Amino acid sequence: MSNHTAAGTPVPTEAARKFALSEDWVATIVGLAIVVLAMLGLITKGMLPL
Repeated sequence: MSNHTAAGTPVPTEAARKFALSEDWVATIVGLAIVVLAMLGLITKGMLPL
């Protein structure tokens, strides 16, 4: 059995589908990390372009 569709594009294997973060989740995690660092005082007002 082949790992390709009729159009010739590869079909993801089980290992490839096991762990994947979408762009939205990555942005959410980065945003929360910035908030936590700011609350801890590690990021000051002058460090962020606001």
